[in-house]
Amino acid sequence: DIQKIENNKIHLSYIGKVRDFYSLSLLIDYASSNDSLLDIKIYGDGSSYNELLDYATEKNQTDIMQGAYNGVEDLQNIYKHTNLLYSVYDIKSAIGNNWKNAMPVKSFEAILTLTPIIAAKDTILGNFIEQHNIGYTVDIYQKDELKNLLDKIGNNPKLLEEKIDNLKKIQYSYVWENVVTNLNEIYKI
Repeated sequence: DIQKIENNKIHLSYIGKVRDFYSLSLLIDYASSNDSLLDIKIYGDGSSYNELLDYATEKNQTDIMQGAYNGVEDLQNIYKHTNLLYSVYDIKSAIGNNWKNAMPVKSFEAILTLTPIIAAKDTILGNFIEQHNIGYTVDIYQKDELKNLLDKIGNNPKLLEEKIDNLKKIQYSYVWENVVTNLNEIYKI
């Protein structure tokens, strides 16, 4: 049970391994020119963390970089402070095919915590979000598409209410007890 903490602006979070410099650098770019609309945080560490931290330092945005977290101890509090989850990856990268065809665990966490999601267009996660109308999809290779979306949400936070209502409709469809029955069938247990 995650009770969101009321904020005067939207809190957008990336939560997970920091392995994709390109898509996460777009958040730093946005914050450096529009930090009054959204509070952006990147939680996690990983192979691109130091490069991203250096980039955030150059842009005077080091407060975005939250570093490593303990999933068991910290996730509840992180989601309490998260109004919008950023789950966008560079699908043109060397491991982009994996990101294109994955349903990250964080997407199920977002569903359970009623947190709308932003994902890349033309991905399994993006298609799922569009099908259920539980967030937004963006093409990060189209100039200003992400910026325009974040401006739109930042200027009108009530846009998230419809997404949250739709999340409520599927909130308990993807809990372990329901998903494990699919695994039982797959593995013939």
